[in-house]
Amino acid sequence: MDRPRAALLGAGSAMFGLVASVAGGVAWAQEFPVKPIRVIVGFAPGGSNDIVIRIVAPRLSELLKTQVTVENRPGANAIIGTDAVARAPADGYTLGLVGVSNLILNPLLDPKTPYNALTDFVGLTSIGITHQVFSIHPSVPARSLKELVALARARPGQLNFGSPGAGGLKHLTLEFMNALAGTRIEHIAYKGGGPAMTDALGGQIHGVLVDIAAPLPYIRKGRLRALAVTGEARAKQLPEVPTVLEQGIRMVSLNWFAVVAPAKTPHNVVDRLHPALVSASQSPEVRQRFEEISVESFTHPSPAAFQQFVRDEYLRWGNVVKDSKVAARL
Repeated sequence: MDRPRAALLGAGSAMFGLVASVAGGVAWAQEFPVKPIRVIVGFAPGGSNDIVIRIVAPRLSELLKTQVTVENRPGANAIIGTDAVARAPADGYTLGLVGVSNLILNPLLDPKTPYNALTDFVGLTSIGITHQVFSIHPSVPARSLKELVALARARPGQLNFGSPGAGGLKHLTLEFMNALAGTRIEHIAYKGGGPAMTDALGGQIHGVLVDIAAPLPYIRKGRLRALAVTGEARAKQLPEVPTVLEQGIRMVSLNWFAVVAPAKTPHNVVDRLHPALVSASQSPEVRQRFEEISVESFTHPSPAAFQQFVRDEYLRWGNVVKDSKVAARL
């Protein structure tokens, strides 16, 4: 065989191997997922994180053509569940539902947090954003945040509010209000919004500060009294409840929900999961369910855009923690 022809055949063989390899990679990417996917929530059932992902999961299952299950691993302000995601195999079959508290504030406030928000996860996209709401048991003699502040000033240290965890967004929000209003409402940490609400409904604690999704049915039934929401404008589902701003306290605190995967999850898996999550979150049926609990669909156009959002949030909240004296009370 002459050398040019041999070289041509050799090149052809190499090209065939390359094509086969690429084709195999494409086939592998198209095959994902080939088994069920689980989404770990670091809070107990019944809280807003749990409610939001359980609304999205059925639509996500349809789009990915595989079962998407939700697994609750509460404890340590969601550190236990979030760390489980960071340590899971980076294959796309274990995801995590995160928010400001567990992804951003935990590492900022506690140097012993076992995960790093910026390096231990691949951010896929945010899926929703919502108000928090100050709610009290009907036995508490206050019908507005102003009245609660007056009561708390008259009874320093005697009123208490529960939240989903120590050092989380709700705890930080409560302490900000204490600082701004000159009150000393005590904080009681739970392993999620659900258990905190259970005690608030039973009168074991005076009030609860959680995302609006969880207490909304009880507020409508009169079992909890909503005093204020924490956004810039009133919540669509509670139009009669004024904002914290409207009641003279200059504070805005919104919570977002997002889905992450362990670091080093393959790009093709990330590229499969991102559009499915965005499509599920923006689907009419999910938007309608979100609207019922005052959650807005909130997504990012790419994983890179969401990663930048996380970096910005980490910097913003880092400055808040650094520049305020509130962190010392957590």
